[in-house]
Amino acid sequence: MGHNLILTDNAAQFTRPNFPGCKFVRILDEEIEHLSNKFDNIRNVRVGDFPKHINSNNPMRLALPTTDYISNQILSLYQSYDDIFIALVSKNLHPSYDLFEEIIKKIHGKAEIHLLDTQSIAIGEGQIVQIAAELIEKNIGGYVIEERLREAIPHVYTLLCTPNFSYLNKSGFIDLGQAVSGEVLGFLPIFTLEDGKLNPVEKVKNIRSAFDYFIEFIEEFEEIGNISFIQPASPAHNESKIIRQHVEEFFPKTQYSEHTINPFLASLIGPQGMGIVITESYNS
Repeated sequence: MGHNLILTDNAAQFTRPNFPGCKFVRILDEEIEHLSNKFDNIRNVRVGDFPKHINSNNPMRLALPTTDYISNQILSLYQSYDDIFIALVSKNLHPSYDLFEEIIKKIHGKAEIHLLDTQSIAIGEGQIVQIAAELIEKNIGGYVIEERLREAIPHVYTLLCTPNFSYLNKSGFIDLGQAVSGEVLGFLPIFTLEDGKLNPVEKVKNIRSAFDYFIEFIEEFEEIGNISFIQPASPAHNESKIIRQHVEEFFPKTQYSEHTINPFLASLIGPQGMGIVITESYNS
């Protein structure tokens, strides 16, 4: 078997640091504007420093990688690997996929490039990357890995909830009127990722109702390989233990983990965003 590699973005979040095959994963350098005209590497930014509200004077914006940077990253790997898997955040949440697609069309060389829209973000995207890494570790062929990943993508489910309406408006998920009314009424919107698109499914009045909705969501599944809870930047919700207890009681063999929201996702839905990610067990 030849040498294979995975290239991914900072939207990906992993359930553990040293997962099988992690040595085959490379992460792009990406920047975020967190103060007016000040851009930093997204990995050096603390979500706890994100403002509760954003506007033109207090921005929070992801910088799209330049064409030259992407081209140089791919070309630097091109002669060393047989298959390069580029697994990216859902193109419905961020435009980097379309940029990569245009650049890859113009590159020809030794490596076979497999460009994948994971149709997910954060832990969901990380789950796809982890599956790819484990398959590479097992010396599975490139085209078989791509087929397995495309089979896995529809089995990763994400629910997200946030009180940070200004972030949702800036990201284009809700309009200004919805953002203003949401702030005034104080309800919590819940979204699901469907085919990579953020779709509203419910509005709840408080945090406890949001957690009840999360548990109802978990109960819809019979066979679950992994459940992850994404916590806000400043977790202060004792209700999170209810999810852990529910999983321990009804899904004792399922892997469960808790993670603080990462900067990429927080820049889209706000630092107090939270969610549940489920990877469904399926026959591959």
